[in-house]
Amino acid sequence: ATPLANGTLLINSTGNFTGNVTVFVTASDGVFSVTGNLTANVLPVNDAPVVNLSVITFLVLPEDAAGASVNLSLFVFDLEDPDSAIVWNCSSNATGNVSALVDQPAKLLNLTPAGNFNGIVNITCNATDTGNLTTPDSFLINITPVNDAPILAVALPANVTLLEDGSNLSINLSQFFTDPDNTTLIFTTVDGIVSTFRASVKAAFDKAKADCAAGTDEATVKTTLVAALE
Repeated sequence: ATPLANGTLLINSTGNFTGNVTVFVTASDGVFSVTGNLTANVLPVNDAPVVNLSVITFLVLPEDAAGASVNLSLFVFDLEDPDSAIVWNCSSNATGNVSALVDQPAKLLNLTPAGNFNGIVNITCNATDTGNLTTPDSFLINITPVNDAPILAVALPANVTLLEDGSNLSINLSQFFTDPDNTTLIFTTVDGIVSTFRASVKAAFDKAKADCAAGTDEATVKTTLVAALE
């Protein structure tokens, strides 16, 4: 309490104090004085929650992770209300890529990234007390990239046809294979058809040599060989 020069008494409340305070006032003419007192009743008012999510410094999750949970009660303080009375509302600035859902009874924020997403996402939360005062705060979550395997999106044709004696057949492999990370794919082949053909030719000629060595007549050997190569 402070007396002003114009004879006014100024009473200020400080901080979050509530209750009764006795104020003694003395008036003096320079020779004599008299003292009186009054009681100031400082009434409580609702204080907004204090929220500090900034202490969550860059929550990091790998791409395709199951997600993470944050106990929101660790980051709020309210003078009038217990943590259990605070209502939380959280959102992501990339709703299609990271969902932010609050389990109100448990006061848990459940963060779930979408598959194959990576990047930095801002999560904003609002804490509301029973007096309907709300305090917002936010933090960042970093979804780090991981390498995904290429995908055979469309089955390769079971059979293709081309002519013998050096004809060519070109197949655009990009219409069959994709990569979730948009990495340029490197293709290699194992020519099973040619390998099988060469093996069958070698077997046919080996049989012809064996037939000749066994005394089979030349005409029969040629007929057998031609039939095997067809």
